[in-house]
Amino acid sequence: MLIAIVAFLVGLAILVWSANVFIDGATDLAVKLMR
Repeated sequence: MLIAIVAFLVGLAILVWSANVFIDGATDLAVKLMR
């Protein structure tokens, strides 16, 4: 049970991190396109 909770939290953290990286890349690209 504990392993399932830990795995869920790790998966959630990776998902949030991936979303942040994607948003950073998208905003960076948008800034470059605006110039």
